[in-house]
Amino acid sequence: MRYGLWIKGTLIGASLFLAACAEGALRLPVRNQAVYGGEARVKAPEGYCIITEASLPEHGFVAMAPCYVQSISTTRPGTDAVITVQVGSAGSAVIAGNESKLRDMLGTEAGGGVLASDGNAQSIQIDAVEVVGNTVEVHFTDMGRPRFANLEQSEWRAFFDAGGRLMTVSVRGYAHLPVENAEGLSLLHQTVAVNRE
Repeated sequence: MRYGLWIKGTLIGASLFLAACAEGALRLPVRNQAVYGGEARVKAPEGYCIITEASLPEHGFVAMAPCYVQSISTTRPGTDAVITVQVGSAGSAVIAGNESKLRDMLGTEAGGGVLASDGNAQSIQIDAVEVVGNTVEVHFTDMGRPRFANLEQSEWRAFFDAGGRLMTVSVRGYAHLPVENAEGLSLLHQTVAVNRE
């Protein structure tokens, strides 16, 4: 997790920003974000908007939350969660043809270290790892220190290639409103789909 500490600090700021937005006036929606100076683009699924203050597009990192949480819309999506997308640099695509290898690696200690928010493999409990087409999906529980407050410990994550780049999508519900497995998977699939277009 190259940008782990940096992302952690960024998302802490995001949680404060979202809390402040709850009382503010409606803002204009940002549904997609150029990254790496416009070399690639990240899109939000229906009902979600980019948290521009929490995203670092020059590093390929984009955070999203329901538009209504950001005082952009009054309509709630079917599932409330925080979505993060990490886009790799040009030529970083490695998933196609290696799906089974990644699936197997994620079940090892090294894989736990990749998934853990604090890098500690011992804090990860894998619930399921699957290869779905050219995507590797994993559902796990992270018992370590969260990247930022108010999110549940359960996470859904997908690894796939798009436009010659490795892309990682993560979904976590809020601690006060946990996401059911089917809902988490559905939101993960929606986010992967719109970023493969």
